[in-house]
Amino acid sequence: MNQSHLKRLSFVAFQNHSKKFFRYNSSIQNERYTQIKHLKDLESHGYTRQQAEALLEIILENTKNTVTKHELNVVKNTLVDKIDDLKKQVRNEVGMIRNEVGMIRNEVGMIRNEVGMIRDEVGIIRDEVGKVRDEVNKVRDEVGKIKDFILRSVFGTAGIVLSTSGIILAYLRFFEKV
Repeated sequence: MNQSHLKRLSFVAFQNHSKKFFRYNSSIQNERYTQIKHLKDLESHGYTRQQAEALLEIILENTKNTVTKHELNVVKNTLVDKIDDLKKQVRNEVGMIRNEVGMIRNEVGMIRNEVGMIRDEVGIIRDEVGKVRDEVNKVRDEVGKIKDFILRSVFGTAGIVLSTSGIILAYLRFFEKV
């Protein structure tokens, strides 16, 4: 096993969490076992030890940037966990938004009720103002009639007094001469 392959496995293992690091250590051991097995298989098919090692080095060099199934599964599981977390967050946020929308709808309903009650009160107040205006107009008419009556009475009385005074003066003059 060459140095760069070990570094790659160590780096990948270091990047992952500590729990996953132990899985990579066992993966490295399994890989060593697999390499020894491949060396023996190649030797049993007629390759020399040097040829088998060289062939494995070439294969390792060409596959050093490839991803193993285990690495793909780790990434897949990580992504699935993150997606599940995001789904939970979205569900929670959607639930909270639905609750807020429900509360806003309730508040809008209460405001509509209040506006309706205010409109009713405004209508009642308008009716009362109209009645008060009618009463004020009636009072004005009565005051005008009373004023006219008083003026007629004053002028009428003044006319009578003047007429009576004129008659009395005329009567007194008439008897003064006589």
